[in-house]
Amino acid sequence: MATLKNVLLLFSAVIFVLVSAAERTYAQSSSGLDLLDEYKAQYTTYFNKLKPDVVPLYGRSSNYRVGDIWDSSMTRLLDGADRCFPGLAIRVNEDSLGTITLKRDASLGFLLRVRRLLSASPSGETESTVSIGFTDVTEERLLEADLARSLNQAACPLAIPIVRHEIINQTEIIPVIIGRLYRGKRRITITYADKASAEAKLSELTALATTGVAADIGIKTAFGLERSIVVVDNRTVPLAFAPALIPVLAASVLQGEANVDEVQYQWTPFDPAQQPSQTGVLSDLNTAIADRTWSWADEKSDP
Repeated sequence: MATLKNVLLLFSAVIFVLVSAAERTYAQSSSGLDLLDEYKAQYTTYFNKLKPDVVPLYGRSSNYRVGDIWDSSMTRLLDGADRCFPGLAIRVNEDSLGTITLKRDASLGFLLRVRRLLSASPSGETESTVSIGFTDVTEERLLEADLARSLNQAACPLAIPIVRHEIINQTEIIPVIIGRLYRGKRRITITYADKASAEAKLSELTALATTGVAADIGIKTAFGLERSIVVVDNRTVPLAFAPALIPVLAASVLQGEANVDEVQYQWTPFDPAQQPSQTGVLSDLNTAIADRTWSWADEKSDP
């Protein structure tokens, strides 16, 4: 008989669909992308210590909104909140986050999505420390009851089985409704051991900002004893999210009543405080998001 400890969330079943063999082969053959994967893992670990039960978004896009329906890699918008849940009440609260520290200035390539900054020093030999703080942080959230009340069934059939907590099978599309969204501005401080390295990086960043590759950042310097460069987002970016509902094994499966070839799942409100076993979905979502093809600000197409 299956137990809650052994519950397998449906996102686990779709991870291998989300990541192509070509992407993995390319990542293994490129030292730059190996370093990118390292920074993704470090950032995710540190972020989850600051804010448990959420999935970091790496400042990917400013288009995320509470109530939007995305695919489980958060790269394809399936339907919008304004169409599916017109008039949905969004509660906005001020929030705060601590500081994340990464070693080596190559991590700027990851944080700003500028490939040349990452590949310029793939071995990360420049002696430096990168600290990421967060300002103007807000939490946007919805209530499940408001989600059900505002659902436009005719315009958004995709949301009906989710909102109604219906049973689904593992061959169906597994969308994500954003239930909580954290936004803020990143304040990235790069501190060098010598002034020459700081000046060289400042020149590189200024050129990127001038050409429009990194146009959404502000740059400040402190070339005294600290030998630091400060990079700040000019506008708030999405920092992390949590789903409104998730698919978990149906009660009949947990009780051993279902055929193993007919495994079914049921949409359930995401509430890890009350149901700790649900936290496993975050690991699956982290993997799905981190393993998708990375988009670079200084390239027209994905690698």
